[in-house]
Formats: sequence, C-alpha cells, structure tokens
Amino acid sequence: MSDGLFQRLSRRVENMLFRAVIRYAKQTSRGGAIIAQVAGRSGDTLDDVVVFEGYGFSHRPLPADANGQGAETIVLQLERNMAVALPPMDRRHRSKSGVVEPGEVGLYDDQGQRITLKRGRKIIIDGADFLDVLIATKVLVNCPDVEFTGNVKIGGNLEVAGSTVVGGDITDQAASGNARTVAGMREVYNDHNHPENDNNGPTGPPNQGM
Repeated sequence: MSDGLFQRLSRRVENMLFRAVIRYAKQTSRGGAIIAQVAGRSGDTLDDVVVFEGYGFSHRPLPADANGQGAETIVLQLERNMAVALPPMDRRHRSKSGVVEPGEVGLYDDQGQRITLKRGRKIIIDGADFLDVLIATKVLVNCPDVEFTGNVKIGGNLEVAGSTVVGGDITDQAASGNARTVAGMREVYNDHNHPENDNNGPTGPPNQGM
C-alpha cells in the first residue's frame, strides 16, 4: 500500500471515528432518544448526534462548562448527516461514584446521589435527601432483622403476624431496659386481680379480656 493511499485511508477513518465533548444534550419528543451537539478535536461542531444508551438505562449528559469541559464520548460519523455517539463519561463527577475496590459497581450523578454495589455483598444508597418508593400493590422484605435508626411513621395499620414457630410481638422502649411485650401486658391484664374495698377480698379477673 502506497504512503499516499494509507494517509488518505487514515484520514477517512479519523473523520469517521473521533473523540468529542458533548456541549449540550436534549431528549426528543418522539421516542425519547437523546441527541446532542458535540465538538471534535479540531473544534468542529456536529448537531443532532444520537447518544447510544444501554437497554434499561437512560441518562441526559450535563452541558459543557464555560471552559469547554464536558462529558466525553466517541462519535462515529456514518454519513454526512448521520452520526452516533457511544455512551459518554464525565470525568468532572467521576469521583462521586462511590466505587473504590476492583469489581464494585456504582450508579451516580453530579449531586452526589449514588447506589453502590460494594464488595462483601453490600449495597449502599446514600447522598439522597428523599427516597420515594412507589409500589402499586405490595412490598416484601425477606430479611431476618431490619433496623431503623430514626422515626417510623405509618399511615395505615400495623399488623405483626408472627409465625407458627415465632409469635409476632411488639416491645417498646427496649433501649431503656423494658422487656415486657404487648402480649405480656395482655397476659397480665387478662389474669390480674386486686383487693376489693368492700370485702377486702381479691376481685376476679376482668370480664372482658384485652
């Protein structure tokens, strides 16, 4: 292959495949695709570049800052009026990912919100001020021990079902040393008696149990 032919082929490949910075991106009203304006190495600008996304994942890259720093991608120019971009990465916010050890996986944004699959089979959700879970019918947490460090507010009913092996029960103020459960209080109430003022004898148990 002659040097001239090789150089022409090399330039053609460079023009088809190149690194670029996303200046801004928007979501189309039809189909929800993300299209972007990108700037190449030489400062050339391409409009309406379709940003590829993996199935089940969607994102809208942040715009470039005043210094031209932004999310980086690889652009493939298929035709003069058709170009696509690989999923971009934004080094400006990469440190917020929460990923430290090899093999860890993180989902994160520029606000510091992140979900990290840590080593040791741990999942960390942090950085959020509000977590809204919208489930139409039922949430099942299959775990032997669940702990809340703050307040818990329930808008509906609280039912403690237990099982045939371990009965469900409620204990309040356990941190203060209380060990009496609701079932224990019910047992005391249902069987209790006390002296009667008229005959000085003990009363019978209550007519109605708790």
